[in-house]
Amino acid sequence: MQEPSSTEVTAVDIETVRKQLFDAVRNYPEAQQYFDEQINNPEVLARLFDISLGDFPDSVRMKSCAYIAAYPANMLQDYEEDLLDLQNEDWEWVSDHAITALAKIKSPRALKYLVEKRIAPKLKLEGEALGHHLAELLAETP
Repeated sequence: MQEPSSTEVTAVDIETVRKQLFDAVRNYPEAQQYFDEQINNPEVLARLFDISLGDFPDSVRMKSCAYIAAYPANMLQDYEEDLLDLQNEDWEWVSDHAITALAKIKSPRALKYLVEKRIAPKLKLEGEALGHHLAELLAETP
């Protein structure tokens, strides 16, 4: 069997990524290296979303979202709906990373959520000011 080339993407099972995430939570350098090397691998990104949206321990879901947010914007575009779901997560260690990823892809719905649900409730005047600056865009966004 021929070894895959460095540009060829091979299937990645969820168990491999889950194990690497557990090791990353424990700050194992090999796990960080694994994710650094896989930063352009769409299969790993897909498994990270499976884990972040799944029934896994919070620490693993949080680490998964942190790695998702590190991916390039062009790879995150197809996951906007999943990221919008994650930004609503009650646990901020998950939602904050989703918001960062959504900012990379310049999601208008995420911007609306950020202003209306995250900024305005905590920083009333700043949220109101941003609302005025972005009024036209926010009005057009569902």
